[in-house]
Amino acid sequence: MGRVYFLLPGASLKFPSCNIWTYMEMTDPRGWVFYYLICFVALLWVGFLTSQGAMLFVSLFLTLVVLGFSIILCVMLIIDIRKQDKQGEAEKQAE
Repeated sequence: MGRVYFLLPGASLKFPSCNIWTYMEMTDPRGWVFYYLICFVALLWVGFLTSQGAMLFVSLFLTLVVLGFSIILCVMLIIDIRKQDKQGEAEKQAE
């Protein structure tokens, strides 16, 4: 299945047998719901900060972080779908 990889630099120090990369399944609906809730709360906070006129740079930074992660996840999902399509075609040709 498709995986999104996040780098955890301290993971190999705490768990020597653990890989440095940890992943979230792309098809897991709980992960996506959690991600969208976090994004929604962050954007609500951005709207509050902007309406108050305080910490505009923090709100701009939060917006860029949310948009950046969303674009990265979208690109990784497209790459995963393409890999699955190629594997499906290869299996059809093998039959």
